[in-house]
Amino acid sequence: MRKSLLLVSAASIILFAACKKVVTDSPEDIKNPSVIPSAKINAFIKQQIQTNHKFEWSTASDEMVWSALQQSDHILSIGYKPAGESKVEEKLASINISSANWKMARQQVLNMILQSESKTRKQPYHQ
Repeated sequence: MRKSLLLVSAASIILFAACKKVVTDSPEDIKNPSVIPSAKINAFIKQQIQTNHKFEWSTASDEMVWSALQQSDHILSIGYKPAGESKVEEKLASINISSANWKMARQQVLNMILQSESKTRKQPYHQ
């Protein structure tokens, strides 16, 4: 009888331990920043244009860029160029983006994006 009770107790403990719910952080658990109102974003853009005569998103905080994306079509364009490339604006028509150095620069940007995205996605991207 004592062996039976011990066996049932051990089996119960193993059963309860095996059914324990494991909690992991999921993308839904990551706290999103508060959305910055569009009026505040527009005021920041206007101020940057008045001060610098141009606006670049790189001058905005991550939260502001995220907020702007949330209030738009959620599409973000990313520019890139190979290291050491200069005065790209002057030679846009003659750039061969199929050349090895441009392909490598593009792949480096894509790798950075995929690495960042994989931190918050449930399923990793496959190339």
